[in-house]
Amino acid sequence: MPLSAASIHARLLTAGLPTFPRTVARLEHLIVEVEAPAAIIASVIATDPSLATLVIGQTNAAGHSTTQLSEAIRRTGMGVVLSTARSAVPIPEAQRSALATCWAQANATAVLLPMLVDYRQHIIHSTWDAETLYLVGLIHDMGHVLAMGQFQTEYARAAKRLADGEQDLESLIASELGATPSQLVALAAHTWHLPPVLAIPMAHWRKPGGAPDLAELTAAVHIAHVLVHAAGFSAAGDRYVPIMDDWALTKLNLRIADCETLLARMFDAMDELELYEGALR
Repeated sequence: MPLSAASIHARLLTAGLPTFPRTVARLEHLIVEVEAPAAIIASVIATDPSLATLVIGQTNAAGHSTTQLSEAIRRTGMGVVLSTARSAVPIPEAQRSALATCWAQANATAVLLPMLVDYRQHIIHSTWDAETLYLVGLIHDMGHVLAMGQFQTEYARAAKRLADGEQDLESLIASELGATPSQLVALAAHTWHLPPVLAIPMAHWRKPGGAPDLAELTAAVHIAHVLVHAAGFSAAGDRYVPIMDDWALTKLNLRIADCETLLARMFDAMDELELYEGALR
């Protein structure tokens, strides 16, 4: 039986975001023992969607409007960054493999999105820097992470139905839980104090035509996610590649040959990237 709206809201208000304990331990070492510079700390956080969300949210909540992790770390200081990382929920052993695939998919999307926006610069006319676009791609699917991490029973039932032959994990989660991942993250983004350039694509990338603003960017996130998924980066129970939205393709004037070119560039860029738990395949 789906949960009530009040129950979902209460769970989201009290929920922490999951992260790998070894990432927090690495930050402890770099900040406390090595006293590493902000750029090094940012590079570690930029591989972890949950920590990136928390750090950016904490910085914006403190009144520092930014969409760059490096600037967020400089503005809030290492002590706050470490405290924020420690507030994340350690991923239990049983979920590590599944969430590792989410992290790998997020990292791949983060690499591809700035390339896609640059490739269609004459259409998107973006003024966003590459670091902001990387972050948009990294945290775009936090709704899926929320559904899996905070509503484990309902998510497991939806994933089983998908494995049994039913279609569309988003709809199956809504049937079991009472809200889609997109609806979950739309609620959570306000609590996380995320600026619109992060929150809008996060809530609308699955159906980019419904975005209230930032239509081209949201379309780019949708396309980047689908291409990454088609390249083999499936995440947890979400095993089937979503259908590419015709509106998004038309909005950015993309053809199959363009998509192939972008994927080739993404894999070239990722040759030297180290992704979580060996989930790159």
